[in-house]
Amino acid sequence: MAERSRRATADLVLTLAAGETRIIPRRGRSYYCILVTENATVQIGLDQEPAEFLYQAMGDGLHPAEPDFEAVILYNGAATPQSIILKTSFGTLVDNRLELINGTIPTRILSPNSLRTTEDTLIAIGGTLTIPADENRRELIVVNNSTSEILRVGDAANVSDTRGDKIPSESKYILESAAAVTIRNPSTNLAAITVSILETYQA
Repeated sequence: MAERSRRATADLVLTLAAGETRIIPRRGRSYYCILVTENATVQIGLDQEPAEFLYQAMGDGLHPAEPDFEAVILYNGAATPQSIILKTSFGTLVDNRLELINGTIPTRILSPNSLRTTEDTLIAIGGTLTIPADENRRELIVVNNSTSEILRVGDAANVSDTRGDKIPSESKYILESAAAVTIRNPSTNLAAITVSILETYQA
């Protein structure tokens, strides 16, 4: 294995043209998105086809059993250029920018006026569950009740075994969207998965 750089972290600052895919040689074990022009438009892959959407102030890393990644692969699915700042590391990345702020930060806390729950649904291996669009919905909350398998979530036209946001096992996924959402149990999984759905509404 090649020797690691003496510098534990590194920054990637770039602009992707609409529809552009870029492969950036960079070794590491984790990344953190400091800036992206629009959330959920640029997809990232670590040594593989870009499948995870970038969200500002969020990141991801490799499983301890996986080897270091050798390249960061980015794809801009938007119709406009996207500016991106990523930090990569061999360790855990933490954003401490808020600790540098003196004074108060205006905050608006919204409480939902109503909730809607549905019966738990079992999604077969390779199967999907689509939650219809609802213009009055504020949040969609999806719970992956599996103890070992992941789910994928995205729009019906693009979600697949390798595309869409991951919902890890025993995790909750919260999406602020009124659009239709499709949840997929990848065909590479070994078992059907039961999901719990909660929707919140704000007048």
